[in-house]
Amino acid sequence: MAHGRISGGERVLLELLSEVAPGPVVVAAPVCSELADEVRHLGHRVVDFSLPKLRQVPSTLAYARAYGRAVCSLWHAVGAEQVDLLHGFVATTAKVVAPVALARRVPAMLSVHEMTTPSDIGVVRSLAQTAAARTGIDQVTAVSAWVADALVGSGYRSDQVAVVHNGVARRGPPVAVVEARRMLGIPLGPVVFAVVGRLTPWKGQLVAIEALALLRRGADAPAAVLVVAGGPFEPADRGYLDELRRRATLPDVAGAVIFLGHQRDVWPVYDAADVVLVPSIEPDPFPTVVLEAGAARRPVVVTALGGAGEAVDDGVTGYVRPPTPAAFADAMGRALDVSWRDRAGERAALKMAGELSRANYARQMTGFWRSTAARRAR
Repeated sequence: MAHGRISGGERVLLELLSEVAPGPVVVAAPVCSELADEVRHLGHRVVDFSLPKLRQVPSTLAYARAYGRAVCSLWHAVGAEQVDLLHGFVATTAKVVAPVALARRVPAMLSVHEMTTPSDIGVVRSLAQTAAARTGIDQVTAVSAWVADALVGSGYRSDQVAVVHNGVARRGPPVAVVEARRMLGIPLGPVVFAVVGRLTPWKGQLVAIEALALLRRGADAPAAVLVVAGGPFEPADRGYLDELRRRATLPDVAGAVIFLGHQRDVWPVYDAADVVLVPSIEPDPFPTVVLEAGAARRPVVVTALGGAGEAVDDGVTGYVRPPTPAAFADAMGRALDVSWRDRAGERAALKMAGELSRANYARQMTGFWRSTAARRAR
């Protein structure tokens, strides 16, 4: 993992490591980072490895030097640890993992949690990642069928790509709704809708606020509030937070939008909510929020774009809708039915405890570890 801040891919890695006995896995990541601390807390070792994003360095030359250091550090780690399999856990690591795997003659895997098509990350980056994967990666796991189709469409070999849905498990016991709302400063009476995740325009928090405004229109409007949990991940996203705050002051939603900021522990947010919203306005590969909400027995309303719908049985464990305020407001209105929410939450929990459980995810991923290493050995 090239970065040490905990976001979607890092959280999935921690879920996987929670199911793997300490010893055989060594994580290459920035040693002085939030991620490294969590990895060590789970009993696994960390060796230093990092690669900044191009926009985080002052020049192309500085990035080239950082890339060279990343390749060298991973090269030495593979030799020192006598690695049997090298696993790039996010797509951006392919450009380092592939050449090191080829040079060291070790099998390599790549997990893709994000979009890597030319329209998403640019033609040059997409072509470079595809070329690296085709030449130096033995097995690719895609987080959803939607991502897998996009990879094959971008030039990955179809026999190289397999779908492995992420899985989660609840950390710690659930907190009673009343207690969770008191902890977070959320009123007890209204129906609580929650959006959880980094604050960036494509995540669609603004859609959720506009949907709440539509839901609250009319004399018989329900008592409902929207909780926004998360903070800006990149400096460019800070202006988006200001935009959300300005929108939340307008009369149609004034006092009904609660900003919690970044939450290290998101489970109390789910416990305090009645329904979780995932209103991404761009394709979301397979949002972990959907899995966490289900594990917390909460139904979801998710965008119809990307792979989110693969974790939701429409009308049964939640609703799958286009990411427009009108469509989300309609689904939110349907979710006001308490009996439906209870049934949907229970069914979502069963789904997360079975096919989308953390244990099932770990079984599939460690199975690919063994089969990929064995295939290259033969």
